[in-house]
Amino acid sequence: MMKASMVICVETTVRSATMRDLEVTLLGDCCAARTPRLHEIGIEVMRDCGFAEVVAVADFARHQSGTRP
Repeated sequence: MMKASMVICVETTVRSATMRDLEVTLLGDCCAARTPRLHEIGIEVMRDCGFAEVVAVADFARHQSGTRP
């Protein structure tokens, strides 16, 4: 999943998907927040609470292409 506003839009969408028993992968570096700290907090909450697997876009692309780091 990738979107723009971390704190409201992304978190709400991720939580809704999780409540529908969907597995969520969040491309953390494709999201933004008003400040870098708000971005970090949003990532931490979604990862640490188990709402999403958070990965970087480069790692996601490698995984999708079948190559390993």
